[in-house]
Amino acid sequence: MKNVLLAILICIFTTSAFAASPLTKAAVQQYFAAIKNLEALEKQFPDLEQNFDSAAFGDRSKFLEMIKSLPEYTAIEKAATSTGIDDFEAFYDIGTRIVGGFMAIQMEHMPQGMNIDAMLSAQKKSIEQMQAMQIPQAQIDELLSELSQQKQSMLSMMKLAKSASAQDKAFAKQNINWLMENMSEDDDDMDSMN
Repeated sequence: MKNVLLAILICIFTTSAFAASPLTKAAVQQYFAAIKNLEALEKQFPDLEQNFDSAAFGDRSKFLEMIKSLPEYTAIEKAATSTGIDDFEAFYDIGTRIVGGFMAIQMEHMPQGMNIDAMLSAQKKSIEQMQAMQIPQAQIDELLSELSQQKQSMLSMMKLAKSASAQDKAFAKQNINWLMENMSEDDDDMDSMN
């Protein structure tokens, strides 16, 4: 019985150690290559971008369930795996780890007193000022909708930052400039597509 427990503990430790293996530039490059593949798919399937944008990215199970239900899922999976990533779930996991480590480092460098609560408070004051200026309610409602999406996105990013492992933070810190260059290339690619 002692040996069985020891074997189970070793398996659990090995599995968790494998799952939390450190990020490497090679793995992150595979992720960025998969992003480019997915951007190319968005040209082929115009509704795909909206599906990605509307998904609850911060909720792993909901996000993966939604992606797997899409008729384009086979193409999505191929876009991720053609870069050497095991499957779309591994793609998602690498992405959340990159974003979590990156956001944790960014949050460490925010000016004193600047946090999500301060940003949300400033947004609320802006809405109140618009209402006092009697801006049409339709414009205010549109802004409120955008702010709600931004808030959810910020909360998801903060959640990822708080859950980032020490290894992921260290990787982000050591490679911050490289990550920013690659992320801005992705943004540039997306802008050129629009």
